[in-house]
Amino acid sequence: MMATSTRATVAHILCLALLVLAGCGSESSLPAPVAPPDPGPSPFADPALTQAVRGALDLDAHVPFAAEALDSLSQLVARDLEITSLEGLDTLASLQVLDIGNNRIDDLGPLSGLSQLVRLDVSSNALTSLTPLRNWRNPPTAEDDMNARRLASVPAVLTTGRLQASAAPFLTPTRM
Repeated sequence: MMATSTRATVAHILCLALLVLAGCGSESSLPAPVAPPDPGPSPFADPALTQAVRGALDLDAHVPFAAEALDSLSQLVARDLEITSLEGLDTLASLQVLDIGNNRIDDLGPLSGLSQLVRLDVSSNALTSLTPLRNWRNPPTAEDDMNARRLASVPAVLTTGRLQASAAPFLTPTRM
């Protein structure tokens, strides 16, 4: 009889312990999870370009872009990311080196206002014109591999004397 009573007591204690433990883990006693802050809108239309700029600035995905950080970025490497749009790159006013090779870019228009740019790799993209680069005050030398051979407007750009085409994959400053 004593053994049955001891077993019953142990069973009651175990049940109480389980009930207490179950009550401690209930959702009502835990604080609600905090959602990461919304970083707000990106100045860049292309999500892959957004991620490349975040990486260059060492920004977490939930940190908003600060104007000071965007103004301070002088180099951006965004190769092989399947970028299709450069919209928003004009916010990188201090950009000096830009490597956007091997993407799906077909318009360099957003680069036309980047007056600090001295080196640009646009190799292996879907470009059909270098015309947006024609009005740069201190234009880089157009050196685009396969694109230079198939760009319909390259001769018009070259006749301005502001750009030169070669087989190397970079645009670099013209030295006079």
